This record gives sequence, C-alpha cells and structure tokens, in this order.
Amino acid sequence: MKIFIFLTLPILLITISNINCFSQTNIEQSDFKKLTFIYKKIHKLEILADVYKIDTINKRPVVIYFHGGGFIFSNREQGLQHLLRDKFLKEKFVVVSADYRLAPETKLDSILKDAEDLYKWVLNEGPKLFNADTSRVIVAGASAGGVLAMHAALNKHKPKAVILISSPTDYTNLNWEPGNTLLLKAASEYSVVSKNELSYGDYDTRMSLYSFLKNNNLWLYEVIGFDLTKDTERFKHILPFNNLKTDFPPTLILHAKNDDDVPFSQAEILDTAMNKLMIKHELNAVQEGHSSELIKNNPDATIQIISFINEQISILKE
Repeated sequence: MKIFIFLTLPILLITISNINCFSQTNIEQSDFKKLTFIYKKIHKLEILADVYKIDTINKRPVVIYFHGGGFIFSNREQGLQHLLRDKFLKEKFVVVSADYRLAPETKLDSILKDAEDLYKWVLNEGPKLFNADTSRVIVAGASAGGVLAMHAALNKHKPKAVILISSPTDYTNLNWEPGNTLLLKAASEYSVVSKNELSYGDYDTRMSLYSFLKNNNLWLYEVIGFDLTKDTERFKHILPFNNLKTDFPPTLILHAKNDDDVPFSQAEILDTAMNKLMIKHELNAVQEGHSSELIKNNPDATIQIISFINEQISILKE
C-alpha cells in the first residue's frame, strides 16, 4: 500500500447537447457530446444519466461518477467537477454522471440499488448506446458518492478501478443516537421534503435540509430510515464497507487531513481494512478540501487519478 502528501428497461434518449462544447477549465479546449438517458424508471420517476464523450467511433473506457451531497442534495450536473470531467475527456474516456434517488424520500438501501442498476445499465446498454468498452470500466465517487461507487464495485463483473474522493466508510465518527425527531415536523427546512421520491431537487434548499439534519443529529436517522442504536447490525450489513472481499478492485483513496465534513480517520479505517484483505490500493492525503473542493484546490489530485486508472487498465494512447 502506498501513501502520498436492472433492472432492464427500454432506453430512451432524452437530449443530445453541448456538441462542440469548450472545456470550462484552462487545461485545454475539447469538443465533446453530452447525451442524456433514462437509465431507470421507478413508478413515474425517471432517473437520468448524462454521458459525455469525445466524438469517436472507437470503443472507449468508461468512468462512472457518483456525485456527493450526503445522499440528500446535489445532482448529476452540479456534482460533477468540471476539472475532473475535462481531464477524463482529454484522456478519451466516456464519462457517465447519473442522478440517483435522494433521501429522506428514499432510504439508503434503495439508493444503493440505484447505483447497482446504473452500473448494470452501463455494462448492458453502454456498448451500443455510446461505444462503452465494458472491459475497462472505472467507478468513482465523491463524499456520499464514494459509498455508491464502492457498492457498484461489489458487482460480480468488477470494474478495473475504484476512485474514492472524501468518502465515508463505516461512519464510526458519528453519534448514532438520533436527535429529537419532533423537530422534523416543525422545522421550515424540512418542508422541502417531497411526498414522492425524487432524484433531482433544488440544490440550495436541499443543502439547507442536509445542514439542518446534521446539526440536529437527525441526518443518519433520515438517510437510513430507522434508529441505528436499536438495529446496528442491519445498518452495518447495508454499508458496502462491511461487504469488502479480497477480490475488490484496485482502489485509490483521496482524502484531506483537514476534511471538515468526513474526517480523515474514515480514510484510515478503509486503508486498514484493505490492508488486512490485501486489496491493492493507495491512500493519497492532501491538506485541505472536501469532495469537489479537494479536486479544485489540489490540481495534482487529477493527475494522480488518471495515473492510477491508466496503471490499472493500460490504455493505449492514440
């Protein structure tokens, strides 16, 4: 270990946009296409995935990216750091950034199922829809999205690599005793919660909901849907961290020592567990930044990500 400072559904194409778009970073201008698909439908809810690709006829390796947001806020568009996306495109990866159902309207076990179904959708539909090379798939996630990436990587058809950015693991840093649940009925922040499941909500109001729940020790209770102190084993069984095996794919862990949302100790816990299982991995530590801010404030992080991925899949440059 190195340390450094489906459900099967009819597929509907929704839009083809951003043709001949220019990169929103200063690294390099790149032309790409953005395609949006329904990858899953639950009752009347259509869950969408954006696919970014260089216009080429050749099959390409795929990066599946899961956005963060505490399982409660953010979406496939705002949660994908453009610096990282453009670096993947420059390397001629296909990038898939998808929504998933959000808590508290949907609970964690079902949210994890969305991640699983997205992964299966890429494997089954990706080759014909966007020239995906399913022998070279990478899963990545930031913050809560890292939990989804880990769950997707438990699939029998393993990805070639897993990239975890500021990701929690076993949540041992949290007080599992729920706060006063009566606050949920009275708080204005909670009024944003819908009666129906959703996968895309207003960023600011749902971030306020997340902050309210965290500050009142109700976040984990609302994400899981039950009192963890009364059913700890059920919670542990849900977490992909507790389902790791020796065949888990090579993993790059990026985490800030001064992460103010997910403590660095969570990365250390995963590092220790992977060492015991002899899972190939690297833990790369930076000083500051969480999730997208880590990528934005540490340009070398994207270089480390690309280098780690290329080492695992041995991409032939054109």
